Amino acid sequence: MQPNNLCSLRPVIAYVVLKTLDTCNDFSETIEKVIQFPKPLAPDFKLYARGYYGEKIIGLSDTIENCKWWDE
Repeated sequence: MQPNNLCSLRPVIAYVVLKTLDTCNDFSETIEKVIQFPKPLAPDFKLYARGYYGEKIIGLSDTIENCKWWDE
């Protein structure tokens, strides 16, 4: 918090986004444990996803811990 009682919402929003993604990941792992899916069609197949915001998502933890303002 700054002397004029202002603070950045960036760490808060980063926390919400990170926790939402973590919750979705936990939910998918739970579904895999509860529902018996058929055997994989291509067991050695790996999926690599790429997106525009991947680098920003990876840096969310750093944003939560170290960011005070929108200094970019």
